[in-house]
Amino acid sequence: MSNYHESNRRSWNAAVPAHQSHQGDLAAFLRAGGSTLFPEELALLGDVCGKRLLHLLCNNGQDTLSLAARGAQCLGVDISDAAIAIAQQLSQQSGIAAAFERAEVCEWLAQYAARRSN
Repeated sequence: MSNYHESNRRSWNAAVPAHQSHQGDLAAFLRAGGSTLFPEELALLGDVCGKRLLHLLCNNGQDTLSLAARGAQCLGVDISDAAIAIAQQLSQQSGIAAAFERAEVCEWLAQYAARRSN
């Protein structure tokens, strides 16, 4: 990981506690059928049930889990270890299944492309 990416990762890790401080009981909200997606986003996406979705820069996974709750098979990728840890915890606590990976997204995409070409 480049120095720039490492600095970016550390900065996002430092921001996660502030971001989480206003979330309330997000797991209960999602578990009860709540969604963090805006109506306009849902309209643009249409029916995602049965689709495989990749959510880059997923942060704490709230939107990824909102999509998974609609029947999508979701993978969230983010550079922040702290955000991914919260996303995994949120998935477990909400009972909504999704996968999350900590990676710098450009590097993740390059590795994905290499795997697909083999």
